[in-house]
Amino acid sequence: MKKLLATSILTAAFSSNGFSQDMHTQHGAHEHGAANLNIVQENDQIMISLETPAMNILGFEHAPSTEEHVTTIHNAKTQLLNANALFEFNKKANCQFVEANIESELFDNEAHHEDEHEDQHEDEHEDEHEDEHEDEHESHNDIDVIWSFQCKKPKKLTELTVNLAQFFPSFIDIDAQYILQQSQGVIELSAKDNVIKF
Repeated sequence: MKKLLATSILTAAFSSNGFSQDMHTQHGAHEHGAANLNIVQENDQIMISLETPAMNILGFEHAPSTEEHVTTIHNAKTQLLNANALFEFNKKANCQFVEANIESELFDNEAHHEDEHEDQHEDEHEDEHEDEHEDEHESHNDIDVIWSFQCKKPKKLTELTVNLAQFFPSFIDIDAQYILQQSQGVIELSAKDNVIKF
């Protein structure tokens, strides 16, 4: 329910300001190295949404086929939930992380990986491995995340540092769009240029 509310607030905010179409046209529908980041304020709540190809987060986009893939997905999920490391607000705003919601078929597949392989015969495993190898070149999976923060002094919010590229080096450029009570705008972020000033 909270995720639906957050999504509806983000959608309504960007649609009413003409950003909704822009955020899909700045980058292609699925461009490795690129991502869209949307930041919107609703009273004392700040919501940040990320739309990115899974390649930028995991280094692959096919269903996990090895223990290494499962470990990578687990570690990525842990890092994505560590929102205080990914996003740093200026201290005067006193913003605290509330929750995060992650959506991706790859994270769903992680839970079923071990059970699927326990019941397979060696011949079936070889055939499946070949199919998975082919799928590696055909799969295009995305990861969508919404983080929620609560700021005790939202009027003093002047700056946000985005550390996504520091933790996930495959990000080359991130198109960030923001709608706050005091300002709105669009900025392109990178590993070196990762601060948004509101």
